[in-house]
Amino acid sequence: MVMPSTLAMILAGGRVDELGVLTHYRPKSAVPFGGFARVIDFPLTNLMRSGIERIAILSQYRSYSLVNHIGTGAAWDMIGRHRGISILPPFKDYENPHWYRGSADAVHQNLDFVRYHKPAEILILSGDHIYEMDYRDMIRFHNEHDADVTAAFIKVKKADAALRFGVAEIGDDYSEGGPLLSYEEKPADPKGEWASLTVLCFKPEVLYKVLRKNQADASYEFGRDIIPRMVQEGMKVLGYKFQGYWGYTRTVNEYWQTSMDLLGSNPLID
Repeated sequence: MVMPSTLAMILAGGRVDELGVLTHYRPKSAVPFGGFARVIDFPLTNLMRSGIERIAILSQYRSYSLVNHIGTGAAWDMIGRHRGISILPPFKDYENPHWYRGSADAVHQNLDFVRYHKPAEILILSGDHIYEMDYRDMIRFHNEHDADVTAAFIKVKKADAALRFGVAEIGDDYSEGGPLLSYEEKPADPKGEWASLTVLCFKPEVLYKVLRKNQADASYEFGRDIIPRMVQEGMKVLGYKFQGYWGYTRTVNEYWQTSMDLLGSNPLID
């Protein structure tokens, strides 16, 4: 059997105050959705359909519900010699006295796991968005243009993006995307109209380098710290323009609206 070339890491440890009691006993990624699933089922199913079979889930906040839901990974056929789902909770040891201090720090604390699997590319995903994507298209785009990192974006109205999303201006160099001309994390007055999906594809050696450098900072987030620094330093950062449905569930109203998108004779979520 051929060893998998892509390692996926799902950021699934957080909660948000805006969802109130829905995340009182579980992380946002484990919130029930549509009467048949949990929110994390969407990125996991995307990975299964994309043929990406080596997955790590980074958990932290009240993870029992998430761990119990994932189980052995059998629901996504992720059981085998070269495929599987590993849940990586925070830990402390002689060198590391911290719990996960942010999304970038969570990945940094598990670089030994990453190096063990020797991936050709590392896919980092949010575990709490509702969408359908074949990640192979984005990975192909990333490799064809030899990017240091490729980030997925969806077009939104600037007024809707203000103070909510990471927002980019993307060049039109290629049919599927282009270089990031600018990137701002939750700006009050966005320059661009492309909102981040928190779907990132990294060259491994680049990821190792930027995460090591980030450890000297006071903030450890991919959107707030890693991507802006890479753009500022002139690294090859590409934006992949996603054209499908994307549901955001950060507030109760957004959670309700995304749930309603399941209904009707021609539902937005199929």
